Amino acid sequence: MWGMKFNERELAIWSTTLVADREGLLEKKGAGRGQGYKQRWFRLKGNLLFYFRVDDAGQWQETGEPLGMIILERCRVDAYAHETRPYTFALKFENDDSRSYLLSASSQQELEGWIIAIKAASYEGLRTMLYKLQKKLMSLTGEDPLLDKGVSMAPGAGDASPSLRNKHTVRRSAYLRSPQIDRAKRINSLQVFNQITGPQYELSLSCVKLPLDDSGDPPSTLVRIRSYASPHDKDAHSTLSHTEVVKSCCNPSYSHLILMEVGLLCPESGLLEFEVFSVDSATVVRDELERSTCPINQGNVMLRAASPDRDSSSPEHTELRIGRRMGRAECLVRTISNTEGKELKLALSEGSLVCGFLHVLPLKLEDIMTSSPKLSRRNAIRPLDRGSPLGVLPPIMSHPIRCHFSFPATDQHKMKVIEEMAESVFNVQVPMELLRCYSKEDRTHLEELYTIGALDETWLRLLQEYQGMLFETIGSYNHALKELESVADTCGFKPSVQKKDIALKFVPCNLHVQRMRVQPEGRGEKAYAMVTLGCPAHHLDGFKNGGLKRLLSECRSSPSFISRSEGKASTVKTSIAGLQEIQKHICHYKNALFRACANAWPQDMNDAIIGISKQVQRLLWQMQSSVVTEAIEGLIMARPAAMGEKGEGTGGGSKRGTLQKENKKQSLKRHSVAVGGAKGPCTCGKCCRCIPSPSDWVWNGCQFVQVSTREWKLTDSCESVQRSLVALVEAVELATMKVVDQQHEAVASEVGYTLTTFQPSYVWSSDLIPLFSRLNQTLDGMLRVAISSLSFSLVQLDSYVQGLKALKRRRDVVFSQALTSLVTCFYLVLSQHLTDAHFLRQIREIGFLVQYESLLSSLGDESGMLEDAYVGVLELGNVTFQLAELQGPDADEKFDFHLSGTRDCLTVQLLLDRAYLSSIPDEKLRVGERISVVPVIFTQGVNEKQTLANFKQHIQLQEEINLESISALSDYVEKYQQLMAGPESTGIHREQAAHAEALLKALKQSYATHKSKNIEFLLKVGELCRLMQGGRLVCCKSGKDRTSMSVTLEECCLLRNKHNLLDSAFMTTLQTLRSHGTRLENCLKNTGHKCYHFNQLQLMLLPRLLTPPLYTCRDPE
Repeated sequence: MWGMKFNERELAIWSTTLVADREGLLEKKGAGRGQGYKQRWFRLKGNLLFYFRVDDAGQWQETGEPLGMIILERCRVDAYAHETRPYTFALKFENDDSRSYLLSASSQQELEGWIIAIKAASYEGLRTMLYKLQKKLMSLTGEDPLLDKGVSMAPGAGDASPSLRNKHTVRRSAYLRSPQIDRAKRINSLQVFNQITGPQYELSLSCVKLPLDDSGDPPSTLVRIRSYASPHDKDAHSTLSHTEVVKSCCNPSYSHLILMEVGLLCPESGLLEFEVFSVDSATVVRDELERSTCPINQGNVMLRAASPDRDSSSPEHTELRIGRRMGRAECLVRTISNTEGKELKLALSEGSLVCGFLHVLPLKLEDIMTSSPKLSRRNAIRPLDRGSPLGVLPPIMSHPIRCHFSFPATDQHKMKVIEEMAESVFNVQVPMELLRCYSKEDRTHLEELYTIGALDETWLRLLQEYQGMLFETIGSYNHALKELESVADTCGFKPSVQKKDIALKFVPCNLHVQRMRVQPEGRGEKAYAMVTLGCPAHHLDGFKNGGLKRLLSECRSSPSFISRSEGKASTVKTSIAGLQEIQKHICHYKNALFRACANAWPQDMNDAIIGISKQVQRLLWQMQSSVVTEAIEGLIMARPAAMGEKGEGTGGGSKRGTLQKENKKQSLKRHSVAVGGAKGPCTCGKCCRCIPSPSDWVWNGCQFVQVSTREWKLTDSCESVQRSLVALVEAVELATMKVVDQQHEAVASEVGYTLTTFQPSYVWSSDLIPLFSRLNQTLDGMLRVAISSLSFSLVQLDSYVQGLKALKRRRDVVFSQALTSLVTCFYLVLSQHLTDAHFLRQIREIGFLVQYESLLSSLGDESGMLEDAYVGVLELGNVTFQLAELQGPDADEKFDFHLSGTRDCLTVQLLLDRAYLSSIPDEKLRVGERISVVPVIFTQGVNEKQTLANFKQHIQLQEEINLESISALSDYVEKYQQLMAGPESTGIHREQAAHAEALLKALKQSYATHKSKNIEFLLKVGELCRLMQGGRLVCCKSGKDRTSMSVTLEECCLLRNKHNLLDSAFMTTLQTLRSHGTRLENCLKNTGHKCYHFNQLQLMLLPRLLTPPLYTCRDPE
């Protein structure tokens, strides 16, 4: 906030002598608690609002100097509900909620007048007004009146001086690009309207008896709706919206429903104006009609189409001709409110000539416009509407955009369709949590490498390079995490123009939740959801050398980059994770054993020792596996020769070896107790001959660590572990028998004895602690050797790979984007079917099916993107989901999530409050059984590059991906059929299984036709996935143009197949969704232009079902 200096005396004189912009009597609430409202005289001049004390006659001139002054900068006007003062409003300031001014007017007219005056008083309001006047003059004269003045009045300009911005401010500005900034300002400026507004209404419009056009044909028309605050003042108006174009019809019925909110924009005393325009059938209509600053008179209307690359004043600019305004009608907003549910018939007139009638059917909406989710801490999410028909769980949609339609059905009724698009609260939160997992895994791996100890010079140099790579990766990921944390609270959306932003590389591009809600007349609501996004790819590194699939195939000679199921690196990582898990379980059972001994619980003592025994046997079995033994042998072979010679001794108390001479600064001798004179294998279980304890301290570049300097014997350690375990088991059995005997004696000697009052005469844990310490020491040494050897084995495996760091970074980036989309999709599907026991059993037994639909071509850079997406989607098979109860201080947040594990085995925990978790009918999922993921990706290029790829026969990548996905989908369908054939299934489930088999056969036949740009094949795959209640995700390069075409096509197919949409209305419905639906808003959010970015060549080569209306495209010529 800037500083201001002023002279109080001069301001006091100026406040009484100035000619005010507006002044009047208002009631002001005192700042103290319990103070009431008092009358004050307010005078507004510029951006300063003065208030004075008034006398009994309501005069202020004789009361002296002003009581106070309010600076109207960075302030907003909010409604304030008051029982006895209905015309109350509040002044609140940005970033300062500690002080607000409550003011009350005497009438609605006074309220509206003060709000308008205050909003126009600030510098921001004046700048916005100047910008509008500038645009109006440019439309009239074709010249910029401020061009020669060097002034730029675009909204958002000059908000902050570059010298005042820190790096986080600059990053937010880059992340929230200018179109988003404009949109955010527009939303903030309308917050006052949203809070003052009353009921919401849907206006269904139709016309009858329209006259023929000049050529004698039925006209093509649209209707525009404007609102006026007062019927007597028509200078200030706002355009609500306009309908789609209905071609060649004298009695058109418009599918696009107009939303109207009664409030400041449309007050009860306001006026609505309906204008019917005739449109040349060969021309196009853009949303410029609602945003145009061109004067519209009663004659012909000339509207300019948006051409972002051209100046609007250019003579080459495309012009759209709307023949004429056919008629207009007016209606009071109060009339709409009073006739809710009844059709209004308004006469359309042009001058004194009546040219038809307009029918308006207002319907009051329920309160579906909920606020955005709040992130109260790192990633906790508050529920919005527990009773929402769209799902059981709290919604994850933020900044929703909704469009309402009414389409005809075959049963002579109309169905209401609400299309929704919103950002996901997971967009930034999942990458942040995943970066924490990445850093934790790399730090753990780094700590494991510290224990390796001395190596041969070649392997030591390689180890140091590997450690340096891990250090750099951890630092880079921590920096990326800080960048994301700085924008997490302000931005949740990465636009397509920021694909190469280095700080946002882990965030998916243009990820949105797309949902269609269908409300047939007289029936319940049905919702269909999917996720749309830009292709998961590492755009920052480019695709000059291809994508991940090609890069990994070139490294196939390296064992560490063979496929996950066969690669040795994956086996090694799994072994390390298994050993660490065993270590945790042993610690858990140890605590349980000591607790049971202290409380004299015999049964719990037996259970604990059985658990310890099982985990120890599991450890011994894993230690004898080929993976561990080969890793230990590999580490021994990498030791210096002097180390092997020194290892023949019996102890570490003899002479210093060659290693200390060569590494004087890296070795510190440890004088250990020698076992001199011992012959044969030792059976004490304590000495260094049977416990793999180190005998040297070695400097590893960061700290001194203990390392074994002799050849380690696995068999000796296993025997020592077995002996220690047997001794511990015998001691526990003896303790258990003694406790039982003491309990029996207590029962026989005392009356009224209970187990809860029993106190053992001897604490047996004191005898067990030495035995368990001996066992634990042996196990720790064994685990340390095994994990160190396996960690070094990973270094050896990765040493064969060229460009290892770049490959790992690319995989991490792509996987982060894919994982974010997966979590969003899984949550959507789970929310819709949370109470469906059959669905829960399905995902628990055969996994959650998630299907990615790619519209990328197989030529050029998009082939590299497709390769990245292919690998990223397949690696989602390493992810499992788990449901758990949200506990701790954040339990009142109702929902949270947590990521744990490694890159090869990642678990996503959805933490729900107890009420949500208890509503799940599947008991196994409630207690935390994991849900596997079955990912498939199908791809079909549809643009002009795919046409060239088909011509050159460059479709091998596409064919390979689709064939592999068909095979995986076939396996899932087979498991699905077996599940549906079980005794718990009903007849409906068996019909679904038969339908799934038929769809699978149909899609295989469709694919076998090898049709160019086979859209029918993708539609059948999507239908099969929805039938089996799987997740659907659609992506293209940026997730806006081709994705929008696919999404709207699927929505129309769902309306036709599930809700009896008229076949004759299919194409009209498709074009309406594309021209007036939410997908154009997606283009606006990404590019700042409300149009699809298809040129004329692309429009010619797109499949017919994926071709948008010409007037929705950016400069199609």
